[in-house]
Amino acid sequence: MRILDKDFMEDVLPSYQNKDCHSKPEFQKDVNQFSLVRKSLTKYGRSGIINLTTINNYIIILYNNFGKETSKIFNDFYSTIHLSYLKPFMVAQEKIHGYKVFTDLTDCDRAMTEKYNGFLNVSSVR
Repeated sequence: MRILDKDFMEDVLPSYQNKDCHSKPEFQKDVNQFSLVRKSLTKYGRSGIINLTTINNYIIILYNNFGKETSKIFNDFYSTIHLSYLKPFMVAQEKIHGYKVFTDLTDCDRAMTEKYNGFLNVSSVR
C-alpha cells in the first residue's frame, strides 16, 4: 500500500489529531510526511547520506499530528530495514512523550544510532 493511497488515508484518519487542519489538502500534506521520511531513509540506505534535522522535524510533526499511533503506522507500513534506521528517532520520541515504540523486534541500525546520538549531542550544545 502506498502512503497517499485512499486505503492508507482511511487507515490513518482515525489517528489524526491536528485540530488546525480544515481541508483535505492540509490532511494530505501532513500524511505525506510519512512518505518523505521513507524517501529519506531509502536515500540513506543507498548512499549513507541523511539530513538528521529534517528527518527529526518530520517525525516530530508526525507525532504531534498522529500521537502515539505514529509508531504503529510506521510499523505497519515500513519495511524492516526502514524501521531499523528509524528506531533511534522513535526511541527518542518514546522518551519525550512516553509513547510505546512498536518496533521492539527490530534492531537499530548501528551506524544510524551513532549518527543520531552525535546529532543529539550537538543539538543539546546549541
